[in-house]
Amino acid sequence: MAIPTAIIVDDDQDLAKIFSDLLELHQIKIIGIGYNGRDAIRLVKEKKPEFVFLDVEMPELGGEEALKDIKKIYPKTHVIMVTGNHFANRGQFLENKASEVLYKPFDLPKIMQTIEKINRQ
Repeated sequence: MAIPTAIIVDDDQDLAKIFSDLLELHQIKIIGIGYNGRDAIRLVKEKKPEFVFLDVEMPELGGEEALKDIKKIYPKTHVIMVTGNHFANRGQFLENKASEVLYKPFDLPKIMQTIEKINRQ
């Protein structure tokens, strides 16, 4: 099986780098890192990743708005919303075609299970 490709978009640059390193240790090829919703849309257009890990709350353009635009452009891209807000409306994200919603702090086994589940669909 091919190594999955992903981009990470989070306004916390340190967190994005740490998350990137963790995923690469688990055979996920990180092909881009962005820091706001505009970066997310640009990176999806340029890199065409299989997965996008997209923070919900970011400056300039939030994750929910970026999700809608990404799914219009590339409906088959798997967008996994990431949030520290455990009260975030998971149903709303899924209704807007997010593949899954993950909560911070990161649970690496849960992330890997999510990727495997999506790949089986």
